[in-house]
Amino acid sequence: MNSAQLRPTKPIGGFRGGVLGFCVGFVAASMGGYMYLLEDYRKSNESIKWDIASVRNESLQLNDKFSRIDALEGDFDTLKSTLTEELSVKDTRTNSTITLLRTQRSKDVYTIIRAGY
Repeated sequence: MNSAQLRPTKPIGGFRGGVLGFCVGFVAASMGGYMYLLEDYRKSNESIKWDIASVRNESLQLNDKFSRIDALEGDFDTLKSTLTEELSVKDTRTNSTITLLRTQRSKDVYTIIRAGY
């Protein structure tokens, strides 16, 4: 029985060795490819995250600049309306002065004509 129990082991044949080697190589290459893809995916996500953060910062800066422009436009409109009011007051004063001078000249001319010159 001892001899029946101790069977000699069969050496791995060429076909079985080729299949086993192929399977081990395939698994190793697949794991290497998977690790490469995983690393590439991580790098691209990191890059996209940085791009999104930079776009967010740029949009905040643009928003600040647009709010400054809106404030300056409001100040400009206020200044324009104030200036327009001041100019209209000056025009009214100038027109009243011109009217007063014309009236005075007309009175002087009338006085000269009445005096008989």
